[in-house]
Amino acid sequence: MTKKFFICLLIVTSILSCSKRINVFKTGTIHSKNYCDTIPYDKNNKFIVLPVNVNGKAKKLIFDTGADIVVFPKDSSKSAIHGTLKDSNGNTTVCDITPIHSFEISNETLTDLYSFNLDFPAPFLCFCNGIIGNTILKSSNWLINENELIFSTNPFDISGKKLLLDIFYYSSNRLHSNLIINGCRLDTCLVDYGGLFDIELSTKFYTKNKISFKPNKTTHEITASYGANGKSLPDTVLRLNCNINFNGLQIDSVNIVFKKNGEHRLGINFLKRFKTIAINNSNKHLLISNSINAAKSLEESLFSFDLINGLFVVDSKIINESDATDLNIGDKFAEINSIKSSDIKNYCDFLTFKDSLIKYEFLDLKTIENKIIRVKNLRN
Repeated sequence: MTKKFFICLLIVTSILSCSKRINVFKTGTIHSKNYCDTIPYDKNNKFIVLPVNVNGKAKKLIFDTGADIVVFPKDSSKSAIHGTLKDSNGNTTVCDITPIHSFEISNETLTDLYSFNLDFPAPFLCFCNGIIGNTILKSSNWLINENELIFSTNPFDISGKKLLLDIFYYSSNRLHSNLIINGCRLDTCLVDYGGLFDIELSTKFYTKNKISFKPNKTTHEITASYGANGKSLPDTVLRLNCNINFNGLQIDSVNIVFKKNGEHRLGINFLKRFKTIAINNSNKHLLISNSINAAKSLEESLFSFDLINGLFVVDSKIINESDATDLNIGDKFAEINSIKSSDIKNYCDFLTFKDSLIKYEFLDLKTIENKIIRVKNLRN
């Protein structure tokens, strides 16, 4: 299904204060010496969102192994400490760094933490109040099941057959592993629970190894994605639906996106295919069960829309398709199927409306000049 990727990948390039340099990656102290706690989460959510308590206030934060540290939306408070933050789209901003005096997750408390505070794009705020990054996640071992997380002092084992991968934290504070996909070695691949996609690779990797990928379906798409600092410029990407061999385990119908400047990443849509995953930070292993959830068969839209300045705007388009010639990136509309953009009160309602469009074979679009355009919405 055509969609924008909501990616929470964060890269810190510098952290400065008036008087000293602070390494926020090495902060954070958990006070229990021996613990094993279970946290249920909403399995219908696009992300894994966990309830926590920060400085005495309840929050819902995305579990994100692709983020360096805790991230919150910007507020009115001022900080003397600032950092330069680059997101997954290459967008860079200077943001405040503020101390977290108390961070409670389940029955455990962490102190001596810092958070980034930045202007979150609207889509993130529909799912969460912020992001749990690796300054917290690295402190424990995590067992991720279909509808709950367990975190513990001790590493986990998974009964039955499993994949065992070595993990490491490379490029500041992000979780990586070395992988083999269709016989091709993939060094320093991010394991990113904050990205809504299957697998993202670079076009350079594809050019070198394309003989190893025999797609069920090939799509070229012009699309823009959301990162922590905002939206990327539209870019043309190659998307293959492939059956892959992942470190010896056969997995069918995996969507692989190849981007010119893309990092190598496994996203949450891929990771959710496995019923159990253990991130064992204490012994640097990632265990994956070979029990696989059935991949959903989804219709695929030829177009995707965003809500910008009160209008529906085309932001993604499958190209090389005869049905996709009527619209261009940036085209603006006041109505889709008689639903007025002005009647949608907030961005979260827009995302619900956008998801509902997949049931329509055709879309009737009204321009701001009141011209009606009918376009085919779904691929054959």
